[in-house]
Amino acid sequence: MTPALAVAGGASPAKSLSRRTIEGFAWMFVGAGSQALLRIAVLAVLARLLTPTDFGVVSAAMTVVALADIFGTIGIAPAIVQMPQLDREHVRTGFTVSALASFAITAILFVAAPVVAGLFQIPAVEPALRVLCFIFAIRGFAIVAEAKLQREMRFRSISLIGMASYALGYGAVAIGLALAGFGIWSLVWGQIAQSVLASLAFIACSRHAMRPLLHWGALRRLLRFGAGITLSSLGNYVALNADQFIVGRWLGAATLGIYNRAYTILMQPVNLFGAVGDKVLFPALATIQSDRDRLARAYCRSVGLIALATIPLSGFLTLFAEECIQLLLGKQWLQVTLPFQILVASLFFRTAYKISSTLLRARGMTFWLASWQWLYAASVCAGAWLGLPYGLSGVAAGIGAAIVITFVLGLVLSKRACALSLRQIAAIMGRHLLVAALINLPLLFLKPVLLSLGWHPILLLAAGGAVAGAIALVIFFAVPKLLGDEGAWLRSALGRKP
Repeated sequence: MTPALAVAGGASPAKSLSRRTIEGFAWMFVGAGSQALLRIAVLAVLARLLTPTDFGVVSAAMTVVALADIFGTIGIAPAIVQMPQLDREHVRTGFTVSALASFAITAILFVAAPVVAGLFQIPAVEPALRVLCFIFAIRGFAIVAEAKLQREMRFRSISLIGMASYALGYGAVAIGLALAGFGIWSLVWGQIAQSVLASLAFIACSRHAMRPLLHWGALRRLLRFGAGITLSSLGNYVALNADQFIVGRWLGAATLGIYNRAYTILMQPVNLFGAVGDKVLFPALATIQSDRDRLARAYCRSVGLIALATIPLSGFLTLFAEECIQLLLGKQWLQVTLPFQILVASLFFRTAYKISSTLLRARGMTFWLASWQWLYAASVCAGAWLGLPYGLSGVAAGIGAAIVITFVLGLVLSKRACALSLRQIAAIMGRHLLVAALINLPLLFLKPVLLSLGWHPILLLAAGGAVAGAIALVIFFAVPKLLGDEGAWLRSALGRKP
């Protein structure tokens, strides 16, 4: 067996885990925040150049791509990150298996495209999927490289790659082709360009041996963890995409396009807080996976920080949903407003449940995680189906209820994984509901006054954001006790010098 690869890579050993985690979160937050703004800007442009049907066709195809991605990676990337001791045999075997699996998935999707189009009853899905399936052949070579960057906590590189590949790949290509009149193909080729740029950048930043190798011992250790992750990811996929399939299959491509725009806007803050936290916390929690008390403190602090950011934001977005839709998509998309308001009401639960997922993976409890994700999938299917007779708003309400149930089940499993106090979680949620009320209640009275004065929606949104921001700053600096331990930790972290 060759010597183990360093867990921290190029990171300085003098830095504490907490400091590296803070720096990693800062880089990922900046990157994800910039990418969220880019996504919003690109969405605003494309929404004015393309139709809901264009978005609906590509959304249906990408739903299948997301499913195939689970089998294309077979849990290799998280296994690389979580492995207590990573050897060169693990890296080379992981690279070989992920590349072979990705090529196999590409071939299967190319052949199965007509069947998928028939399943959705959207014929245009077939040609779109036959191009999008090549994303797997592209990504397969970069899966291990990206995982090594995450394991080594090189979040600056991950952040910059994400921003650059989206801006230069998807954004530039999709908008350019949309302006040239390519319709759905602008979205398809934008996805391909983003994958090419990101994969090349990951490989360049995290060089490793790419000679094929199938080492049985290494493969067994990777797949032991990866099997649970794959089963869990499959359940998570069903949970995240069942509503889109149900809407597309029974309400049509145009309705799916409308629903997908509401969902896309919602997912920007979710990705900003939840997905970023997951990428940074997973390697950090894996490092302390045997210390239940430290895991519990990290869990509570993470949930507290998410509550601090998302509960007030959820109230603000619900109150100013129509203005946000007009600004981002235009008046022709106002039918998105009510589904968006219903979806955004569950923003905290949708974001915070990811912390339970991160904790269970770090502890190696992958089959517990898989069981939970399949319960999540079942609740989403039930919620979307029960809401279907009431249109998009009914589907959104059913999904919101499923998210809350999933969060509660995640708390129960997290209590098994570490020394977690459910009473402390309830206290965190309670204090941030109070903060959200202090921030948003004045806006509830201010908005009708400004509307009566005939303010333009953009000015109305700007004024509301300025007032909410000012109140939040006053609370943060003048009444920090309202923000609890997570507020004190955040003030301390912001005050630290590099």
